[in-house]
Amino acid sequence: MLKWYRQKTAVENSLEVLNILFTIIFCLEAVIRLSAIGFQNYFKDNWNIFDFIIALGSLIGILMNQLTSV
Repeated sequence: MLKWYRQKTAVENSLEVLNILFTIIFCLEAVIRLSAIGFQNYFKDNWNIFDFIIALGSLIGILMNQLTSV
């Protein structure tokens, strides 16, 4: 949500790197929780489901951005 008209390339690149970094952190958190408490227990909690969907959506967003920017 930090885009504006005539945005500098350095700002755009920094936001892209931060998006990837935080997505990796959230995905690692989901993987660690899945391995720690197990598949069934992980998906019993609604917050874990929400976090998983957000992490998955972020991964898909990054992949779509990379595939369409070629």
